[in-house]
Amino acid sequence: MSCCAQVARDAETLLLQLLGMVKQSALANLPGSVAIVAVKAVGSLAAQRPQYLGRVLPTLLSAASAKSSSSVRAFISAEIAAC
Repeated sequence: MSCCAQVARDAETLLLQLLGMVKQSALANLPGSVAIVAVKAVGSLAAQRPQYLGRVLPTLLSAASAKSSSSVRAFISAEIAAC
């Protein structure tokens, strides 16, 4: 197995874990600061790697309607606008 294939698999695994943290159900259970860092990471990924926008944007949109604090929802909305 090549090194590049391993890196690609690891990246895919980490992306799925990050998106899992930002999903609506998981986001409500995270402390506010952790939720903001996770959302910022997902938003930055979408801004820097547009090929992931199709995977990231639905998760962010779902998270924007989550039952989280208003400051976290406002932050998510700002990240969506930045994408």
